[in-house]
Amino acid sequence: MISKTPSSSHNLMPVPKRIHWGNGHLRIDSSFAVRVEGNPDIRIYKGVARMVRRLAGRTGLFLPQSFFSKEADTLKSAQMLIRIKRPGKVVFGENESYHLKIEPQSIVLEAETDIGALRGLETFLQLLDADDKGYFLPVVEINDAPRFPWRGLLIDACRHFMPVEVIKRNLDGMAAVKI
Repeated sequence: MISKTPSSSHNLMPVPKRIHWGNGHLRIDSSFAVRVEGNPDIRIYKGVARMVRRLAGRTGLFLPQSFFSKEADTLKSAQMLIRIKRPGKVVFGENESYHLKIEPQSIVLEAETDIGALRGLETFLQLLDADDKGYFLPVVEINDAPRFPWRGLLIDACRHFMPVEVIKRNLDGMAAVKI
């Protein structure tokens, strides 16, 4: 007998510290918009732009880029809200934790730092699924933080030549799995 549980149909990498699957899903369509609140660094806006490009590439939807505006009035209808308490520093031991809550009508991503929010955006993209009606995200609540303070991948380009495009692809893959 095959059990159809949400956890068996989503391959999150790495597996978050705590996952609570709910019932239902949130549909993604061309009206999807993102709003950033709090005290973020400019890198979160670049990260959101990258996420929207990747989401558009996977779904084929024409998604609005209006999240660049800091004017809250124009973004009241945003489906995804990102709250950041402070800009993160790229230093050993920085807080990279995040809390992602997806409900049938909205998504809230909260993080202490913008670096944690970037990790949450990768999890968001990993949750994207499709059926015959279009693209959707499962209702879920995730609390996550890295298990190890130092993560990396050795690329030995001295003894094994690699074209720049291969290295860029490896870096994109590392970002996708939050390394």
